[in-house]
Amino acid sequence: METMRLTLWEGFAHDQGRFLFNELNQDHVLGASMVLVGSYYGACLSTVGRTRLFIDPDIDETDDLHGWYADDGYVKKHISWSQILANSISEMEMVFNAKRIKLNQFSAAHNYFRVLVKVLSIDSSMSIWYESCARHLRRADMCVECDPSFSRPRYRINIKIGDATNTMSVTLFGQYAEMIIGCPISSIQAMTDNEFGDYFLEEYLSERLMNTFTFILHVPEIGNDDIIVASVLQVRWEEEFYYLKREMRGQSN
Repeated sequence: METMRLTLWEGFAHDQGRFLFNELNQDHVLGASMVLVGSYYGACLSTVGRTRLFIDPDIDETDDLHGWYADDGYVKKHISWSQILANSISEMEMVFNAKRIKLNQFSAAHNYFRVLVKVLSIDSSMSIWYESCARHLRRADMCVECDPSFSRPRYRINIKIGDATNTMSVTLFGQYAEMIIGCPISSIQAMTDNEFGDYFLEEYLSERLMNTFTFILHVPEIGNDDIIVASVLQVRWEEEFYYLKREMRGQSN
């Protein structure tokens, strides 16, 4: 039996990922379209913004797969717990349950925090992407373990985010950066492949400013000033509504 890794990002991790995490002992069939095909110890799949993901879709193939999984004596259920360590599961839960705060309440503690912020600036003084090695995501020309002929472009952007209370500079890579930029790197490359490329890029990036996202921030160790962006999510406005209601209720007491 061959297997393939599927990585869920952003809202897919928060919604379908949480559901599947709580259903590890159940048999579910996933249907997905418009996924990113990559290579990480073999072929692998990742969700992107335009991905459509269905759990147990109402189609004939779902019944066929359930039957195959249940009846085939050579198919053994297994969860690769060697790759899902206890601390990884604990970290996943902390991300899901990150406390909603304002930026001026952020502290360098060993915890996760959820903030609602606007993108104030995107630094384009340096290239917003680089050639990445396939396995380690390092610069391809600096990785001695990977074949540079298998490199692929990967976003790396420095941005400033802020809310009404404070601002903060962070660095984003890969999928999270693509959420901010709003298009794949191939579109940026096509946009800048002419003598007016720098002008077009500046104009495009300026249009991406002031968009609102939910950031989950984390400082891995007390005394470490490095802020890690654990996730970037589309805003769940129903959650923000209840947060604001609690804030207003607290101010009135």
